[in-house]
Amino acid sequence: MALHFSTFYAHVPHNDATSTFHPTTEVSHKRSIKMINMLFGSARAFNPGSRFSILTSASTDLSRVKVPFRRVDIPIERCSLMLDRTIGQRRLVAELPTDETLLMLDNDMIVQSDLSHLEALPFDIAVTWRPERVPINGGFIAARNRDDNRALRFFDEFVRLYRERSADDQQWYGDQFVLRDMLPTHLKWGPDMLTKPYDGATIHFLHSNEYNYAPKDGEPTLDVQGLRGRRLLHFKGKRKSAMLPYYADLRRDHRTVLTPYSIPAAMTGHKVANIGDGFILRSVQRLFGKVPKAHILSPRIAPSPKNENIMAVGDFIILAGANQLNDNYTIWPGLTAEALRSHDYRFLPVGIGLHGAPEKTVAMSEATAEILRAIHERIKYSSWRCPMTVAYLEASLPELKGRFLMTGCPVIFDKPLLNNRAFHQGCDHIAVTITDRGENWFKRESVTLRAVHGRYPTARKSLVLHQDFARISDPARPSPTDLLRQKLFEEATMLGFEIHAPTASEAVALYHTVDMHFGSRVHAHLLMLSRNRKSFVTAVDDRTLGLSRAFKFPILRLRNLDLDQALAFDFEQIREKALHVHETMQKFVASAQALR
Repeated sequence: MALHFSTFYAHVPHNDATSTFHPTTEVSHKRSIKMINMLFGSARAFNPGSRFSILTSASTDLSRVKVPFRRVDIPIERCSLMLDRTIGQRRLVAELPTDETLLMLDNDMIVQSDLSHLEALPFDIAVTWRPERVPINGGFIAARNRDDNRALRFFDEFVRLYRERSADDQQWYGDQFVLRDMLPTHLKWGPDMLTKPYDGATIHFLHSNEYNYAPKDGEPTLDVQGLRGRRLLHFKGKRKSAMLPYYADLRRDHRTVLTPYSIPAAMTGHKVANIGDGFILRSVQRLFGKVPKAHILSPRIAPSPKNENIMAVGDFIILAGANQLNDNYTIWPGLTAEALRSHDYRFLPVGIGLHGAPEKTVAMSEATAEILRAIHERIKYSSWRCPMTVAYLEASLPELKGRFLMTGCPVIFDKPLLNNRAFHQGCDHIAVTITDRGENWFKRESVTLRAVHGRYPTARKSLVLHQDFARISDPARPSPTDLLRQKLFEEATMLGFEIHAPTASEAVALYHTVDMHFGSRVHAHLLMLSRNRKSFVTAVDDRTLGLSRAFKFPILRLRNLDLDQALAFDFEQIREKALHVHETMQKFVASAQALR
């Protein structure tokens, strides 16, 4: 079964209108197309896999409708606009496949719910009911082609009775008068009213409060959260002015984040989440607001059709750092600039940085350059992690110079650091992080562990694993790296370290208890600095070097390591630089929030 959303729109130029009041002429063609895009965009987002059609006139330009749809041209006279719509709806019902539920909606509506449950209801025709003089609104009619063409016979009668109405009724509102007279709408709402027969057809009544809710007429602002529980909203009449800002709010509430912290199920056997990516995800939501769990997706694989529809809901898709940018960068495997431009997606890079290995950023490929050009066709600025990243981008794409903002990594921007509190002086709990890759990694991490133990022999000490490779290792067939890792853990245990392999949220809680950090995980370093806790980082590759240049923090040199000399560093220098970079981050966030 599938849902089929259909709407009606025919462009009627103002100077051709035949009456002083003609609702179609009160809304410009451009605005009408925007409303159709909002209707279809919201319907597709909450009901992936649906089909779409538009009843229209042959002369109406629908080229700017963004969702793929079937165009159904019908004869339309200005003096019988609604009658012609009803005749067109009859045609849709006559052509309706048995596996579809047809939802015929006004184009000034927004869908904000999964409506697939309607497919299980036993009806031929469904309408919405309201306790008013005209209880049926023609903006919502559902139909299903079940047995003996009962829905079609209902529409035959609907059209026959409508033709008997006055000329004014045929132009506007008459469909609602006919439905009122055809159906037993005088009854009080209750369980007995849910389904009623009409000439062999089963009519199902849905309450307009849920399926056809109109916000208060003329209200200058909308109670956004109070409307979220309605399945369909109808911005009829003067309410149309509120449709676009409401839809913008709806899209803001349904943004998507693509983050490498999310590991696809197919990769869990050979990929391990990096909790530093989890810190970035957390800080991105601090900047842009909470993201629904279902909208946190992975860039490691191409999105499924379901996830494509999830991405279509929001006003933009956040590309959360950290280390993806290289000569052959793309948003997900196989995505080309041509494919990106064919979608309505708006991607927003936030805190992305260079890969780290110099050989990965020698000369940007034309395919990557074109993807970045396509991204910037829909946004004003993008956010990048360090000066080295921006220099690489500007050298590769000089025509976009000035639009790549050096915002640093969002992990460092939190209230304690930004609000000028003094740096913490404690040393009761020390955390060390390790990176078990790179040349001579074992020696680097062993030197750090022993130096911290030597300087703080009685402190509580935690070894925090930002990637727990034991989850994908085979204990029966350990690799050379597995053996070295185990050797390091044994050394850490002997030195009195507790070993933790937390999730990102567990690590955030753990670091709340930590007074000071040493180690090679740069996002642990940034998190601790964001909380006014002293942190000292060792470099694995150019990623740490780039962030050091962004925020003016020192890098521990393991040769002749002197922790006392490192501890004498004035951390207020980092705060001063962070406050300056934060202004650029605010400029970037403001530009993103202004996108429409």
